[in-house]
Amino acid sequence: MQTVASNPDQAAIDRFCREIDRNFSLIAGAGAGKTRAIVERIVTIALKGGADLLPRLVVVTYTNNAAREFRHRVRSALLERMSRESARAILEKLELTFFGTIHSFCMKLLREHQVELRLPDQLTPPGARARNQLWETFVGNDAFSVRFADDALVKELLRFCTWQDILNIAQRIPEPILREPESTNAPVLDLEPLRCCSVKSQSVPARDELLKNFERLLADIAAGKTSLQIPFPDSKAEGLIRAYQAVAGPLISWLEEASLSVATRIVLEFQRHCWRLGIVTYDDQVTLCKRLLKDQEILDQLRRREYIVILDEAQDTALSMFEILLELTRPPGALAGSWPDSGSGPRQGCFCMVGDPRQTIYERAGIQFYQKLNEAFRRRIGGELVLFRVTRRCAAAVVAAVNRVFRNSALTEQEMRYDDLVACEATGEGYVGRIQIPALGADLTQVEKIFEEECRVLAGWLTQQKKAGLGIQSWNQVAILAPRHDWLIACAVHLERAGLRYRYRNQRIPWSNLPAFTWPVALLYTVAHPWDQFERIGVLREIFAISDAELAKWALDPYSASPALKEAQRVLANIEDELTLAPRRTLARIVDRLFVECQLAARFRILDVDPAGLEVFRLLAFEAEGKLLHDWVDELLALLIESAGESFASADAIELITTFSAKGLEWDMIIPLGFGRRIYPGRNTGYPLFVTSGPDQRVIWNAASQSIGRESDGLHAAWRRLLYVTLTRAKHSLLIPAMNYVDPRDSFAAASGFDLAGIVEFAGPLSSIPKTLRDTWAQLDLPIDVVDFRQATARSLNVPDLIRPHALAKDDEVVENQFTEDAATYTYGRWWHLWIEKFPWKASRNEQETYAASIEPDLPFVDRAREETVLFLKSSALTTILSTGKWYRPEVSFSFPKDGAHWIEGIIDLVVGTQSDELWVIDWKTNQIPSETTEDYFAADLRRKYLPQLEAYREVIEEGFHKRIARLLIYSTVLGRFV
Repeated sequence: MQTVASNPDQAAIDRFCREIDRNFSLIAGAGAGKTRAIVERIVTIALKGGADLLPRLVVVTYTNNAAREFRHRVRSALLERMSRESARAILEKLELTFFGTIHSFCMKLLREHQVELRLPDQLTPPGARARNQLWETFVGNDAFSVRFADDALVKELLRFCTWQDILNIAQRIPEPILREPESTNAPVLDLEPLRCCSVKSQSVPARDELLKNFERLLADIAAGKTSLQIPFPDSKAEGLIRAYQAVAGPLISWLEEASLSVATRIVLEFQRHCWRLGIVTYDDQVTLCKRLLKDQEILDQLRRREYIVILDEAQDTALSMFEILLELTRPPGALAGSWPDSGSGPRQGCFCMVGDPRQTIYERAGIQFYQKLNEAFRRRIGGELVLFRVTRRCAAAVVAAVNRVFRNSALTEQEMRYDDLVACEATGEGYVGRIQIPALGADLTQVEKIFEEECRVLAGWLTQQKKAGLGIQSWNQVAILAPRHDWLIACAVHLERAGLRYRYRNQRIPWSNLPAFTWPVALLYTVAHPWDQFERIGVLREIFAISDAELAKWALDPYSASPALKEAQRVLANIEDELTLAPRRTLARIVDRLFVECQLAARFRILDVDPAGLEVFRLLAFEAEGKLLHDWVDELLALLIESAGESFASADAIELITTFSAKGLEWDMIIPLGFGRRIYPGRNTGYPLFVTSGPDQRVIWNAASQSIGRESDGLHAAWRRLLYVTLTRAKHSLLIPAMNYVDPRDSFAAASGFDLAGIVEFAGPLSSIPKTLRDTWAQLDLPIDVVDFRQATARSLNVPDLIRPHALAKDDEVVENQFTEDAATYTYGRWWHLWIEKFPWKASRNEQETYAASIEPDLPFVDRAREETVLFLKSSALTTILSTGKWYRPEVSFSFPKDGAHWIEGIIDLVVGTQSDELWVIDWKTNQIPSETTEDYFAADLRRKYLPQLEAYREVIEEGFHKRIARLLIYSTVLGRFV
C-alpha cells in the first residue's frame, strides 16, 4: 500500500500553476486536484499577467455547470488574495474571460462570421425533442424518399436491408464525413472456398447446409429478389469459419461501406436543411466552426487575438474540438491540420489541457489524437507533459485495491497504466471488502436471475448491517454504481422491498424536469414580466391549480374570477408591488417571500414532491446576490435545458447512479453492481450497428463482420476505463458484491482480469467514517418548514436595511500585516475557516491528527498554521466539543428578518448539537495578540468585540427555528481556548 505523507506531485503542481508562459498537458489521476490546479493557473495568469490577459483567456469545460463553478472559484480566490478595491479592475476583466463548453465557444465564433458561412441571422440550438421532430418531418417527406429511392447505390443496398436500417445508422452519425464505396454494385459471391473447405466429419453437415444456403442466396440475387439474408455458419470449426469469411467477407464489407455512405449523405442533406432554417445542433456548431477555420484569412485573423486556451476534461474531447482549439493558438500562417506531425505548434503559454486517459468514457472522445498530443508533449514538442498521481480523494485501502484490480490487466498499446495511483496520508486508511453473494435458489443458466439474486442479497445485507455496521451516519454517504440504467432499476426494486430509502439519480435529468426549480423560475418570471399573459396563465394553472374552466370563464369576463383565482392574483400582485416599491430587495428575500406567499412547500407535499429541493433554489439566490432580478431570471431560463447535477440529493437515501453520470462526483462508500456480468450481452442482435471511435466511423453489418475483432479489444479497454472511474468514486470505503456468472465475457471481471477472491470478505462493523459536507438543515433536526415564514415575510415588507452580523462586532482591528503582499496567497483567517470547515469531527483521534498533519508546506504562514492546529488538537475546547457533541454543522448560512427595520443575513462558523439535545454556537477568531497586551485582557477584548455578533446568531436560531441556544462560544486560535 503506497501512501505519502507529503505530496511528491508538488513540483509538477507548482510548474503547471506558476509557469504561465509554457504549454502543458496535465494528466491528473482520480481526485488528484486538477480543478484546483486549473483555478490556480487562472489566478496566476490574472495576478502575474495583469488584467490584459484575462480577455484572451478561453476556459473550455465539459458542461456549463462546470464553467460556472470555475468562474466562481476563480473569483473567490482573487477576492481572498486581494483587497476588494485592488481586485475591482481584475474582476471586471474576468467578466470578459470565456468560461463555457466548446459548443458555446464555437457558437460565439459563428455569430461573428454568419455572413461568410451564409447562415441566417437567427441561430437556434434545438433540444433533443425538437431535433427528433425535425428529423421525422425531413425523412418522412415524399420527395426526399423518392430522390434517394432512385439512387443506384440505394437500390442495391435496399435488397439486403430496410430503409429504416439506414435511417437508424444516420441518426447515430455525429459528424458526417462524405465517403463513397468502390462500387455501386454488391460484389459477386465466390463459393469455391466453401466447396473446397476440408472439415472434420462432425462439421460436414454444417458445411453442406451453409453451402446450400449460399447457393440459394446466389439464385435470389440473380432473380432480382429483395429482403436478402446473408447465411451464418452453424459451427465454430476453424476451417469452416475461414471459408465463410472468404465467401461472405467481401459482401459484408461492401454492405458496411455502402450503408455508411448512404447514411452520411442523408445526414448531410438534413444538416443543410437545418442550417437554412438557422437550426444548428451541438455537433453542427463544431462542424461549422471547423469549416470556418478552413478559410486561412479568417483563421489568421482569429489567431492574432492570441487566445489562451485551457481545456478541461481533455480525455473526453472529440478530434474536431481539439483541432479547433489547437488551430486558434498556433501562429498566423501555420498550415491548418499539420501539427503535431509538422509545422509550428501552439504559441507558448497559449494552450494547456487537463485530463486523464484512464477516465475516457464517452464515445465522442478523440482518444487516439489525445494520446498523440500527449506523446508530442512528452517529447517536449509544443509543450510539456506533467503527471499528478497522488489522489486527495481515495483512502489508502481504496487506492491499494484499485492498483491490485488492474495490476494484471492486458492493456492495449493506447492505454495508460491503471495501477500507479498513490494515496495521500491525509485521506486516511479506508476499507475495502468483498460481499460474498451465494446463489441461493437462482437458476445459474439465466443471467437476469443471477443478477436479481445479487440485488436481493445485497439489499438484505445492507438492511442487516444498518448504518452503524457500515460506519455511516446517513445513507446518502453510500452510492450504488452500475454501467447500465436497467441494472439500477432492478436493484431499486429490492432496496424498496427491504425497506431501504434510495434515490435514483439520473444526471441527464434537466432542470426543466424538476418542480423545485421550474416552479420558482416560473413565478419569478411572471412577477418580473406581469404583461406576459401566456406565462401568467401557465403559472395559475400549474402552481395555483386554477382549472381550465375557471380560466376560460375569467378570460371572457374578468369580473367573474373565482375566489381561488382572485387570491392567486392578489398574491402575485403583492409581490409585484414589492418589487416596484423596493427594487433593491436582496434576491434571497424575494425568493423567501415568493415561497411563503405561494405556499410552495405545502403544494409540493400535496403532490408528493420533496420540498427539500426548494433549499437548493434558496442557495442559488444567495449565490446570485448582487444581480438584478431580470438578469438573474434570464440566467435561470438558460439553465432549463441543462443537467441539474447533484444539487437535489436526498437527505438520507442510498444513491443509485450510472458510472457515466457519477464521473466527477464522490461518495464515502461505493458499491459497484454486476462485477462479473456481461455489460452488453446482446451484441449479436440489433444489426446493423454504427460505432465510432474518435475519427473512425464504421458500420458492423452482422456478427460475422471482420470489424468485431477490432471492436472487442476496444470494448475491453472501454470497460477498464469505466471500472476505473467506478472504483475511484470511493473516498473511504469500497464494498464489492461477488457473484458468479456463467458467462463473464465483456464484463468488468474479464476486462480487468481480476478475481474478486483476491479481496478479503467483509468483516464489520466498520469504524465511523468522517461525515462529509453533504448535510442539510433537515439532517440537523432544524427543518426549514418549522420557521414561520409568513410572519417573517409580513415583518420584512418594509425593511430597507440589510445587516451582516460581523458588522455588529466592535472590531476596529487592522488587517493582519505579518505577510508580504507577494506571499499572502491567503489571509490566515480565511485559511483557518476553510481548514476547520473540513475538520473530521466524527473521526478517530488518529484520523484527526492525520488531517492536521496534511497542511500544505508551501503556505506563507505554514509555521503559524501548524502551531495553532496542534494547539487546537491539544486544547480542552476540542475535548469539550468532541465529548459533548452529537452532530456538527459548519458554515451555516441564514437570512432572517430581525425586526420591522432590519433584515439580517450571514454565516455561523459552527453549530453543535449535543448529546443532551442542546445547541451550541461556536465562532472562530484568528486575531493576534497586540504587543504589550496580556492574554486575559486580549480574551476580554474578544468577548467585548464579538458577543454582539454571537447574540445575533442566537436570535436567528431561537426566533427562526424555535431552538434554544445553550452556549455561545468564541475560540481564539492564538490562545488555543474558549474565551
